[in-house]
Amino acid sequence: MVAMKESTPSLDEEPEHFDTHNDILPMWQASKPELDMRIDKALKIYRELMQKDN
Repeated sequence: MVAMKESTPSLDEEPEHFDTHNDILPMWQASKPELDMRIDKALKIYRELMQKDN
């Protein structure tokens, strides 16, 4: 999850794509704060669950 939080989409990794980078990157940047918040929440829950097992 941490790696996802620190990532950005890369269309160079896709074997087939059209010129959509200018459309995808702004959407990613607009969604990033919400995604980061959800990732932080998931990590907090995960860490709490891991502590309960120990």
